Amino acid sequence: MILRKMENKRYIDNTYEDHVDGVSIDEKTLLANTEKHLTSLLTKLYEKCPPTSQLCEESTGHQTIDITMYTGTCGNIYIQWRLYEMYKKREDKPNREKRLDSALAAFKINEALYKKYNKPEERKRRTPAFFMGEPGLYTLGAILNREKEDMKETERCFKKVIGDLEMCSFSTSEDELLYGNAGYLYCLLLLFKTDPIKFECRKPIVEVVNLLKKSGEKIIDGKGILSYRFPRKKGNEYLGGAHGTFGIVYILLKAVEIVEELKKDKELMMLLESTCDQLLTLQTKAGNFPTTLNSKKGDLVHFCHGAPGLIPTLLEAHKTFDKKVYLKSALTAGEVVWKRGILFKGNSLCHGIAGNAYFLHSLYRYTEDLMWKHRFFCFLDATWNESIQQQASTYDDPGRKVTGMPDSPYSLMEGMGGTVVFYADVISGKMLFPGYEL
Repeated sequence: MILRKMENKRYIDNTYEDHVDGVSIDEKTLLANTEKHLTSLLTKLYEKCPPTSQLCEESTGHQTIDITMYTGTCGNIYIQWRLYEMYKKREDKPNREKRLDSALAAFKINEALYKKYNKPEERKRRTPAFFMGEPGLYTLGAILNREKEDMKETERCFKKVIGDLEMCSFSTSEDELLYGNAGYLYCLLLLFKTDPIKFECRKPIVEVVNLLKKSGEKIIDGKGILSYRFPRKKGNEYLGGAHGTFGIVYILLKAVEIVEELKKDKELMMLLESTCDQLLTLQTKAGNFPTTLNSKKGDLVHFCHGAPGLIPTLLEAHKTFDKKVYLKSALTAGEVVWKRGILFKGNSLCHGIAGNAYFLHSLYRYTEDLMWKHRFFCFLDATWNESIQQQASTYDDPGRKVTGMPDSPYSLMEGMGGTVVFYADVISGKMLFPGYEL
């Protein structure tokens, strides 16, 4: 086996023909292949990590305890939920009910694991974020029990999410999406958007928005902007979707869109606009964004750092403030994803081809430009293209324990589970990046 050594170049050359007049892809065939590959992946996933698994399979073959949504068994709940939504959209009642039952079974397993491994005295050191904390578990529990029409359990789960609001005020709390309060705000917004009557959480949403506003507000050159460090006390000023200011600003902009009264906070609106203006100045000549505020390099092109995860922020800023410069920046970032987004790391959501495909679709939904739809379908094809998958499977990344495999190969954000969700979302048409887009 020939191994490709880790280099500065992190992407596979994109050899797909770009969209031009008279050139289009066969969407019907691609969608048929999507269902074929989804079935194949599900079989493999259930063999290694069934929905009710209490342990995670690592690339080394070892099993470990990980109850996060990101790489752990809580991800099983999310996977089953997206499959349920797919079958619901297709009006396939038997499979729809089967997936809902599987999702609720996974929820009960993981709730028991949280009770077992999360000691009450350690509460102040835990995160309230969707991906890494208990609120993510109970957010999905509330949504799933609502679908099951179990109102008692729905209310219990909802109260658990609201009860974790105090965690956002702990001295150990962070701000970012992956580990911090922006991730908790995502939980609240997802619930509110799902059912604003059943999940009435305007007050906690406003409270968390104000916490993030207070934590990030700074005066630079006489103008107020938002800027965040991770870790909050001594960390870097990251810019990415999962880690950084762009991700936090996106969640704040969605809060403003979803909860109308926030638009009346003129100071907040000025902070968000001036922050977006300042962030635009960081875009490199090539169109990417650096990892941190003080860096000039823009070599990462995936959700957590770089252009892909920043596209939703720029589009939401354009929708909110109606300034053409934001849309222009988003389109330029999209060009970076198209040219450099087929990654050697494979198909994962956080740093892979499937994850980057979501953001090409974001551009298509927003602009209705068929070019972005074409490019999205090219990336979909890349997730099973033999040449591309061969190069990914032999890529020697020193950050991984096993060549060509994520350390959590069946997980939601790093592994096969995320590709299953991606295919399910393609079939259902609900293309929103997990744990982020709303």
